[in-house]
Amino acid sequence: MTLVTILFGLFLERVLLPLQWLRRPRWFERYAAWLRQALGEHLCQGTAGVLLILIPPLLLVGLVSWGLDMRLSGLPALLFGLLVFLFALGPRDLDVEVESYLKARDAGDQAGEAAAAEALLGAVPPEPAGERERALVDSVLVQSNLRVFGVMFWFALAGPLGAVLFRLAAELADWAMRGPGGELALAASRLRWLLAWLPAHLAALSFAVTGDFEKTVMAWRDCHRRGGAPIADANAGVLIYSGNAALGLPPEGAAPDDGSDWVRVALGLVWRAVIAWMTVIALLVISGLAG
Repeated sequence: MTLVTILFGLFLERVLLPLQWLRRPRWFERYAAWLRQALGEHLCQGTAGVLLILIPPLLLVGLVSWGLDMRLSGLPALLFGLLVFLFALGPRDLDVEVESYLKARDAGDQAGEAAAAEALLGAVPPEPAGERERALVDSVLVQSNLRVFGVMFWFALAGPLGAVLFRLAAELADWAMRGPGGELALAASRLRWLLAWLPAHLAALSFAVTGDFEKTVMAWRDCHRRGGAPIADANAGVLIYSGNAALGLPPEGAAPDDGSDWVRVALGLVWRAVIAWMTVIALLVISGLAG
């Protein structure tokens, strides 16, 4: 069931691109703000605040999953899992944002290129072309874990409940850093980092398998020797070092202007890694180690 859900979920994500706006987390942000106001800001701080905000939607998903389990040969549970998996992906589609940037760049639309790059980076893009290309490659590698690999991992491990936990923890961290800040933002960011740690390292391993294995492993070791420096987030550091090595790029500095379309190549690496993950999940299913 897990393999079927992930496979169909990734397929339907491509088919239902016009409906991706339904995955926007505005409802969760409104819910978190309302709950924080209702309970009082003094209660919704730190780890306690994270638990108070996350437990109700997680409990709801868990109850629905339990209620649907083993009914009608598992079909309702399969459909619910598929719906949850689709919701948990993203919430913005990585392919769409990369293709929007590439389309605007290739058409010479500087305003559209800058807007698409800013959407992908979450910040104003660097002006020099090589530095902008480098920043976008790094962003594709890091975002692949937050938007795809982390969701796949937690869904495979814990079903709909795991996928929702990963997505809502990521959204809570983003919302808390933009708004309330303080201990709530710190605790939410810590939870997001913890949940993303193992998927990030498995993604790095898949980059090695689908790219330059020797260079990727060496870069991975170098990243850990540096403690993730100069990347503030150690998970991001692992993804950036390993991903760039798999692509044949150094981990720092502007992307070389050698005619290669590095952003498109980075996206290709991500999807080769997704295929590698699907292959491993299929083997686990065949061996009876996964559902």
